[in-house]
Amino acid sequence: MLIAESGRCPTCRRWGGCREAAADGSTVLPDPARLRGPCIEGPWHGSLRGPRNACGQWVDWLATDDLTKVIAAKKSG
Repeated sequence: MLIAESGRCPTCRRWGGCREAAADGSTVLPDPARLRGPCIEGPWHGSLRGPRNACGQWVDWLATDDLTKVIAAKKSG
């Protein structure tokens, strides 16, 4: 299991890769088979970014409504 570091692309709302929130609600788990994802509307827009990448426009994915929707979908599905 790979745990993404806070402030890195997989923990950013602008990152378009595959990930999920761990049960603790404070840990992001990127898909180990697909560690790279596109930057969306950030300074690296369109480029593939991995778990070690970061930038100055990071937005916490765990603090967004998107996460609430993901968790709700998992519970209902």
